Amino acid sequence: MSEIRLSSRFDKWGVFISLFCGIHCLSAPLLFIFLPTFAEIWGHPFSHIIIALVILPLASTVLIKGYFVHKRRWILLTTILGIVAVITSCILPYLVEAPPDCDTCCPQVVTTDTDQVTIQFPLASIAAITGSVLLVISHLGNMICCRKCLSSSESCCD
Repeated sequence: MSEIRLSSRFDKWGVFISLFCGIHCLSAPLLFIFLPTFAEIWGHPFSHIIIALVILPLASTVLIKGYFVHKRRWILLTTILGIVAVITSCILPYLVEAPPDCDTCCPQVVTTDTDQVTIQFPLASIAAITGSVLLVISHLGNMICCRKCLSSSESCCD
């Protein structure tokens, strides 16, 4: 029982860190406008690697361990897809010919030739946001299913 509580605590941290990852990406355009010096650090591709180094071990350990409790394949699949998306978001900026910078990984506020202001989302940011959303869903599903298994006298593998 204490193992399930510990897993639930790690799932809560996983939700928080995965949300932070998504907020990190989505807040980049505002930081670039209002705090350009800080934005260079916040938006550097290496910052994604640092966040991934925290997210991935936590997600893989907690969610796979939870899978052995509840046997929900959708949680395992969502976890794997989320992990792949986060890894992809870290790799994409390094696949361009130029050295990676904020333009290759973070959303940017762009003014077109016709003075129209838009937000541009590079593939790396789309992958990071997708991965963080999938991992939030995985962690929440894992928490709910593990609690259900713990409180239910029936098989929770249905």
